[in-house]
Amino acid sequence: MNTSEPSQNRPRIRRGWLRALLGLLVWFILNLIVSIAGAIGASLIFGFSLQELTGLASNPDMIHVLLFLQLISMLATLVIVWGLCKLIDRRSFRSLGWEAKGHQKEMAIGFFIGLILILAGFIILFAAGLLTIDSVRFPVKSILITFMLFIVVAVSEELIMRGYVLNNLMVSMNKYIALVVSSLLFMVLHLRNPNVTVLGMTNVFLAGLLLGAFYIHHKNLWLPIFLHFSWNFFQGPVLGFEVSGVALESIIAQTINGPNWLTGGEFGYEGSLLANISLLLAFVGLDVWSRMKKTNRSTDDSDATKP
Repeated sequence: MNTSEPSQNRPRIRRGWLRALLGLLVWFILNLIVSIAGAIGASLIFGFSLQELTGLASNPDMIHVLLFLQLISMLATLVIVWGLCKLIDRRSFRSLGWEAKGHQKEMAIGFFIGLILILAGFIILFAAGLLTIDSVRFPVKSILITFMLFIVVAVSEELIMRGYVLNNLMVSMNKYIALVVSSLLFMVLHLRNPNVTVLGMTNVFLAGLLLGAFYIHHKNLWLPIFLHFSWNFFQGPVLGFEVSGVALESIIAQTINGPNWLTGGEFGYEGSLLANISLLLAFVGLDVWSRMKKTNRSTDDSDATKP
């Protein structure tokens, strides 16, 4: 830490790893309280009992309620992280990686990485006879709602896990160690998902590595946000897999015919060995590209300063 920095600009908690863990704990507790209050409010607004809300993710008639609750959670996350930046970190909220100008290419790359990974798995399973297409439909209302839903989920999870937790961990340790630690924490947050498997949790950990591969080099949230969104959206509402154990209404209705370790079973494609391999390869590729991009940018900046 730069000791010449004015004391009023230094974080109240000096150690980045402690800020990361404390911030995650504060976010979890406050977000849980807000979610409970939101569930009570949803039951009053939409006329559903709290018991019915427990199964709303798999009920097409209640998908709008799920979006409502996720919107509340996202707003709570924005406020909580903003407060952590202001009160604990003493830095701007924007510094977490919200700079969009000049990053349109990265947004597109993130989007297509998620799409290609899911689509490739779908095609492989279909070609191998491990997946059959039962029907194709277009539930417009459900697709539009889930489209917005997964944007909200991507923004919320990337803000807290990459923008705040990973960002602060990198202050205290090597960025790759920080990436591993943040990915483990990301995995822990998904342990309560339905139909959890060991392979599924391993892949959530690998997904954390992939989502942070660009961030550790460029500290920008837009690529991981778009990647996170496209992975979830094309996996569930488009191609008909469960998303982290949650079944959703989809354009393609399909049936899995193979072993769970190969297809993902009821946890979704991200619980499969195919996803395991593809996530690992994608992480290595994205990390190499991100490092090359950083090196090229540094070279360009150095050349620009020469007389």
